[in-house]
Amino acid sequence: MTAAPPPVRPSPLVSLQVLRAAAALMVLLHHAGHEADLRATDGAFGLDRFFDLGFGVHLFFVISGFIMLLTARGFGSGRGALVFMARRVVRVVPLYWLLTSATLLVAAASPHLLNGASGGAAWVAGSYLFIPVARGDGTLNPVLGQGWTLDYEMFFYVLFALAMVLPRRAALPALALALVALVALGRLVAPPFAAAAVWTDGLLLEFLLGLGVGLAAERGVHLRPRAAAAVVGAGVGAAVALGPWTGRFDALGPALREGVPAALIVAGCVLGPRWRGASAVAALALIGDASYSLYLSHPFAVRLLGVAWTAAIPAGAPPVLFLASACAAAVLGALALHRFVERPMTEALQRRSLAGRVVRPILPDSAAGAARRN
Repeated sequence: MTAAPPPVRPSPLVSLQVLRAAAALMVLLHHAGHEADLRATDGAFGLDRFFDLGFGVHLFFVISGFIMLLTARGFGSGRGALVFMARRVVRVVPLYWLLTSATLLVAAASPHLLNGASGGAAWVAGSYLFIPVARGDGTLNPVLGQGWTLDYEMFFYVLFALAMVLPRRAALPALALALVALVALGRLVAPPFAAAAVWTDGLLLEFLLGLGVGLAAERGVHLRPRAAAAVVGAGVGAAVALGPWTGRFDALGPALREGVPAALIVAGCVLGPRWRGASAVAALALIGDASYSLYLSHPFAVRLLGVAWTAAIPAGAPPVLFLASACAAAVLGALALHRFVERPMTEALQRRSLAGRVVRPILPDSAAGAARRN
């Protein structure tokens, strides 16, 4: 008989959604800032000079580990592993495939809009199957460039599903050992093929950090307001101090340089007091709901606005105006994509698959008890 998981403290949905919004907005600012720099006549913005806005990706990885731990059910059975994987596939794949296909269509019509060199049929197939394949310039970015993070996510999900065949008390140590062993292997042996470089990358340890935060939440760890603020502050301070502002810590792997600060920020937010639904928080939580759509779709809005901007706006226009316009267009487009495409498509597929009904990544208090019984 599989031991029941420890009691789960009702999870702070609002704070997680705000974090997801912050992560997606960082990535958006990173890419929109680059496009704004291309239009600057008096020097680049350099939004990343003092803080690496790619930090949002590391927040996503830690959050993913946290969410998987608190929502996975059915340890100790093959069916539980299949249901888990079905839920992940239905959640991640449809929108990604849709936008990957859209990218290929845009590239066929206007190749100059494709960000980077293209690859062959194997590269396209790998992009759809979440198998990293080098493109023409040697990088491992898939057709939809920012989808490189999903290659890590899907590999983590596969490892998680395999571990779920074991009872929970054995599955989590086995998963942790597998992640550490793979990263160690990547340090000892040169990857024999492109995908192996991803499947043994140190970034995998960021999912492990998220699992650790999830275990702390399960065991009832609770931070008082000042302690929670101090932990978040330490994470932000570490992210700044270890980033481009000092430029002295590049030798540290990303899991240490950015993963640990990200884990501190997530821990401070999810282990502290509940966040109240103030208007600003509610607005960010709404963006957090659409964060997957925003993360995947924002390059379309930024690039298309860039084309229109070049054609219609005088060359001397302040680049900050482009930056603000691009961010607004990307957010509004993502909200619409989430509302009218992602959510209905996901719900329809969930009802017709092993995945079952859609649940939010972290359930509100009123549904937490029901989730624990599943």
